[in-house]
Amino acid sequence: MDIEAASGGRFDSAPERIFDRWAEFAAWAGGAELPAGAPLADPRILGAPSPSPRQVFAVGLNYSEHAAESGFARPAEHPPVFTKFSRVDHRPGVGGSVAARRTH
Repeated sequence: MDIEAASGGRFDSAPERIFDRWAEFAAWAGGAELPAGAPLADPRILGAPSPSPRQVFAVGLNYSEHAAESGFARPAEHPPVFTKFSRVDHRPGVGGSVAARRTH
């Protein structure tokens, strides 16, 4: 949903600008009559959830397929948490496998 369009221009569509006015945004969103969502055919068109993140924290080996893809054993208790550079492309469906990225 385009928040800028849904709010009639009251709020910017850039998530980082909404966070600065969170209390006002939450009050508006709590009473807004918003259209029903629709299925998304291709999640790659979404873009990054926050286009200009200040910090990015990632969770690794958090499901069996991810651990198998990376060649590491799945942790018994807690998955590793680590930071990523903000210049990395974080969009859904972008990138390829961990093993493939290691070769570049």
